[in-house]
Amino acid sequence: MATFNTTLHEMQMDNAKLVDFLGHEPHTPLIEAVRTTSIGLSCINRALTTRS
Repeated sequence: MATFNTTLHEMQMDNAKLVDFLGHEPHTPLIEAVRTTSIGLSCINRALTTRS
């Protein structure tokens, strides 16, 4: 696992140019990202996740 963690650490990229272009760094809330990904992978049904 240590090798994997080192590899991920080395893969971090500088996004300064992107932030300069966008003006901020967008972040998708975790719940929204997991929900959208789960629907896209057909792990859950969209009808079961609609909010009332």
